[in-house]
Amino acid sequence: MKHQATVIPHETLQADFALRRLARLRYQITLPLASAAAALVGRRAWVGCGYLNEHQFARGLFGWSAKTLRNLAALDEPLRMFPELVRAVTGTDGRPPIGRCAALRVGKVATAETIETWIERARACSIREFDALIRNADTRATPGTGTSVPPESSNDAPDHPVADTHDEKVLFRIQLPPEARMALDEVADLHRAFAGQNGSLADFLVDLLAEVSACGLWAPDPECSSHGRFPQAHREDSKPNGVSAQRQNVFTQGSDEWPTSTTEGRFATRLLKGFAHDLRDLARIMRHLETIQRAPHSQSWQMREITRIMRSLVRYENQIEVRMGSLLLEQHEQRAWRTFGFGNLGEYAEQRLEWSRSSARRRVEIARALRRLPIVRDAYASGRIGLEQAEWIVRATRKVALTKEEERNWVDHVEPATLRRLREENRVLERDRLQHRAAVARAVTMRYGRNAKRRLPASGKRPADSSGPPADTSEPATGTGEFATDTGGRSTDTGGHSNDRSGRRTDEEAAPADAIRTPAKAGSAEATFRRFLDPPDDATWLRSVTRVPGQTRNRLLDFEGALLERVLMRGAMLDVKAVFSLPEWLARDLLSCLTTLRSRVCKEALEFQSAAEEARTLLSVRIAAAYLEQSSRVPLWVALLAALELCALEWDDPRRKTASQPLQRKVIERDGCRCTVPGCTARRNLQVNHIQERSHGGPDEEWNLHAVCAAHHLHYIHSGLARVRGRAPGDMEWRLGRSGLAQWFVNDRRIRTMI
Repeated sequence: MKHQATVIPHETLQADFALRRLARLRYQITLPLASAAAALVGRRAWVGCGYLNEHQFARGLFGWSAKTLRNLAALDEPLRMFPELVRAVTGTDGRPPIGRCAALRVGKVATAETIETWIERARACSIREFDALIRNADTRATPGTGTSVPPESSNDAPDHPVADTHDEKVLFRIQLPPEARMALDEVADLHRAFAGQNGSLADFLVDLLAEVSACGLWAPDPECSSHGRFPQAHREDSKPNGVSAQRQNVFTQGSDEWPTSTTEGRFATRLLKGFAHDLRDLARIMRHLETIQRAPHSQSWQMREITRIMRSLVRYENQIEVRMGSLLLEQHEQRAWRTFGFGNLGEYAEQRLEWSRSSARRRVEIARALRRLPIVRDAYASGRIGLEQAEWIVRATRKVALTKEEERNWVDHVEPATLRRLREENRVLERDRLQHRAAVARAVTMRYGRNAKRRLPASGKRPADSSGPPADTSEPATGTGEFATDTGGRSTDTGGHSNDRSGRRTDEEAAPADAIRTPAKAGSAEATFRRFLDPPDDATWLRSVTRVPGQTRNRLLDFEGALLERVLMRGAMLDVKAVFSLPEWLARDLLSCLTTLRSRVCKEALEFQSAAEEARTLLSVRIAAAYLEQSSRVPLWVALLAALELCALEWDDPRRKTASQPLQRKVIERDGCRCTVPGCTARRNLQVNHIQERSHGGPDEEWNLHAVCAAHHLHYIHSGLARVRGRAPGDMEWRLGRSGLAQWFVNDRRIRTMI
């Protein structure tokens, strides 16, 4: 039986042709990008621009990580040494181009004699397999020369890469009430201040597990970490890689011809209309870059011009990826990747376009989301805002139909803002939405929940008749523990507000009136997100970063008190889904820890001997006792609350002594235990600086003091690379960088720049 050739529509072929041409143009940008990155890194441009290190410099000006900047700089020398590598990167040798990661690895191990062999090996295998080949070649290095000899065949590579070099990520999913999610975010923010660095969620979870293990409540299980089924984790990419022979036949069909079609084809034609002109622009930029580096001008002038070229190249690359994301979205909606024999869109982007799956997925998702925001989409396509800024607007305005004026306000808000401020504002918006969701759940509970609250008897034993809870025969007792409340559900923190037995709160903590009157209407998506539509102002942002001792404890107490009240009344929870991308070993340990901790919490909940002892018990145990009283299964989030309690007790002790003076400590707490220099992420070695120097009559008042890291204080402010004026904390104007490279900021928003 003869195999029938696959017929591909002209529209699909046309879009595929446009995507591959755009991908090739993206490879062309690698050459000037590598040259400019090498010049910036070699001259330590971040010092002249007022940034503390490569990371802040790359994030602040280009939206990159320091690793991306260093890799591009390291790629410049191999590209200058090996013309074969240049042709392989750009695809001008008639073969599929190799990516930047593979080219960097080839440049580190190849010689003039082995460069062609290494390029072929890079095209024939994935990055992980190529890393294994390099390690295998290092063991076969020629004695006395130190040069690596590539293996004869890719079969020399191990079937499975070494596990410790690439931690496989999984998705950990858990349902949380809004208060539990707010508690998680609050303790995670406390961890950043306690650890003195802006760590990721994975870093926080590692320390959380270490704290639980140090208390003797859980120990890592080696068997659980390496074997067994993990039901809560789902692999991000489970499709096998590789290109079949049938796919190779499909690749050759119309690969270099320009078909004529409509709609999608005309769109692709417009995208590639200036392809030749773009290539000429890249050649002109390369010549201009070489001229700048040889010009007899000052170093500041050279760095300013090189930085401008670098930023223009980054915007140019971003525009190419924006166009590719739009075309990929069209291909994905028509399932065009099936026509070419691929299993999913990520596989198509990785093998057909040499584009990483994660980058392609992000571009496609933002292209889909921006269809409802035309003004934001235009700003994103033109380069006014970057990918992360566009994603922030989408998250902040989801499920809400914006007017054109509101869209312009959001674009004007995020365009000059630093990424640090955007991330802190995102936490403010998420917290406000969770608080509103919790208020809606409480309003529903107060309307439809049970009228009488019940508790476990003093013996802690459930009655034989489990059809209903036992009567409350004991007198309420006042708690004396760190997280204690009375048996009626009344909780009090140091702020002075409380929750009484009827569920009423003081004016400061009262739920929104519309949520209480019409909970169903307030719970709708449009009503919920319309409440928080405006961007946070400077005052709201500054209040959100303030941190004082005991703040996390008090908030956690309030969150748990509200949860206990609703559980006792069998009220609505309105859970939210939390999805974390974690290394597989960490996800397994987290699930094991929460499962073990839930068993311990349930055991403690059944061991109450008296009402007074119950009142001194942690609130997570009392929540578990309420579930057991109702003959219900204790949710996993109760164990998470117990772990968060342990961390808050250890990390947020208001009685902990500090070496700083009271005024200095107050200033550091007001500024959120972080450096106030725009874009700086330092949280350790903090010092207090005078805005108006004491030698010029500056007073020791709070408005004249601000927190700054030691590196910025000693090496930038005192040397003139950073200047500040105004009043703290909300009216400070910063000037970062030396003359010719300076940028001006107010409240982490750029107001002027020389580059």
